[in-house]
Amino acid sequence: MITSTPEIPKTGMREPVLLTRQRGAAVLALSVIMLFLITIVTFYANKGAVLEQKISTNQLQYLQAYEAAQGGMDYALAWLATSGSVAWTNDTSYPPYNQRSTPAPLTQMIGNYTSTVTLWRNSSRTNIVEIDSVSAGDATATVRQAVNLSLFTGNTSAPLTVNGCISGVLGSGSITGGASGVGVVDSAAAGCIALGTLTPPPGAGVVAGAFAGTAWDNTFGISKTAMYALASNQAGGATGGPIYYYTDATVTNPWHASLPAGVSTPPLQTDQRVILIFDTTTCPKINGGVTIYGTVYCSAGGDLSGTGGGNIYGSFIVDGPITKYTGNGNLNPDPYANITTLYTGSPISKITGSWRDF
Repeated sequence: MITSTPEIPKTGMREPVLLTRQRGAAVLALSVIMLFLITIVTFYANKGAVLEQKISTNQLQYLQAYEAAQGGMDYALAWLATSGSVAWTNDTSYPPYNQRSTPAPLTQMIGNYTSTVTLWRNSSRTNIVEIDSVSAGDATATVRQAVNLSLFTGNTSAPLTVNGCISGVLGSGSITGGASGVGVVDSAAAGCIALGTLTPPPGAGVVAGAFAGTAWDNTFGISKTAMYALASNQAGGATGGPIYYYTDATVTNPWHASLPAGVSTPPLQTDQRVILIFDTTTCPKINGGVTIYGTVYCSAGGDLSGTGGGNIYGSFIVDGPITKYTGNGNLNPDPYANITTLYTGSPISKITGSWRDF
């Protein structure tokens, strides 16, 4: 009997191969998708890293600019507290202020940044000043701070101011009236003022009973202690100028020094005027043909003889009665000798809540 072997279906041999190919295609597709997703994730991760790096760089540059601006602010505060002299010009572009410093008083390099400081004030309140410090470089930053400068606010318009009677005037001295037409301002009554040969020319009047209290308070508006502290903070000390503050221990009598030193004609810059203070028992004799541009203050009156050839362009202030005045000294006005424009350095107090960085 003939038997036959059953035929194995051909499909049974092809099925494993087909499944393997299908699985390979699925893995390939999945790998491509995964690779695509990984590429996208990597791209955005790198993009985020670049963005974070830019943000970090910008933040660093801003911090550097901010530190430079703050450094300019700190320097301006120190500058004003020692020997800062400021010229002002009218400018209404930044209300409520209507005056700004001109030119900008402080420009300096701090690292890679240029820091520029501008001062602003309102002419109705000259003691309040806003300091604006702007730094520029890889980034920019601004800081602002308002301060109280406690400016000298007294009246220095008359060539001669006296706290007391005037008598015993001899010699060939002269007084020329100031811009207001006033030659002499005195706290005493008119009947107590005998100017003799110092009588001002027509148009240069005498104002009697002009103030109460001391001539110091009428003129400066700050205490002697504050003024001495201010003078002591100058680079050259209490007698280093532009404030020259002398006591009995440091004064030279007679006084033979012209001020500012080396200036023989009226200076044009307001910061060249001086404040010469003799806080002494007696007022030294100002003679020897000296010329002084600014304000001269004597804490004592009495015998002021011997003013040989001295010339004061500004104000001569005597805080006491004059019993004798001889010589040929000349007292002349100086329209630039007003102390508020002469010297703005002072003990500074920051105004709370005024700081900002915008």
